[in-house]
Amino acid sequence: MSEYDADKAQVVVHVDLRPHDVYTPFHWNTRNIICWVLVLAAGWVVYESYSDDPERWHLGAMPPSAAAFGAIAVLCLGLFVFQYLYVRRLFQKYPVFKKPRQLRFGAEGVHVESEDVRADYKWSLFARVVETPKVFLLLQTASTAMYVPKRCFNSPADIALVKDAADVCFRRGARGERGIVGKACAAGTPAGAVHV
Repeated sequence: MSEYDADKAQVVVHVDLRPHDVYTPFHWNTRNIICWVLVLAAGWVVYESYSDDPERWHLGAMPPSAAAFGAIAVLCLGLFVFQYLYVRRLFQKYPVFKKPRQLRFGAEGVHVESEDVRADYKWSLFARVVETPKVFLLLQTASTAMYVPKRCFNSPADIALVKDAADVCFRRGARGERGIVGKACAAGTPAGAVHV
């Protein structure tokens, strides 16, 4: 790919953020994999312990598979469904998340423009930039991030230019050696960490 020229290159991205850009239990990332493994392991433990001595559970004539399924269902609700519903609720409660906006990435940082706001964010504002398979997270704090879905970019070349822009600007001293764009999962960013 072409090298990012800090003086000339700008990438314009039209963003329409959706709840599944922020969180979905079916993203293939470390946090979700760990949660799914824990859910299945707990279901297996319930199944095995119930099948050994069904009387101690006081569930009557319930088969072990039903007890395991119940445990899996309760854990899925707690680990996945409530978090997804929380994100959807944020989008319903704050319509600004759904409004389209234009982001312009350049040498100085990110220019954001929508019907409600016009702002310039210097690269030094961001603690780090994280790339997942589906989104860029421009992290300001551990719980505040600007989500930029990759589906909104015009081409893979634009994605490469944004990666190069962040990499060059962070190396130049905006944040020293920290925060250079790298591959990561969204596990370190809570689902509630939404900023537009």
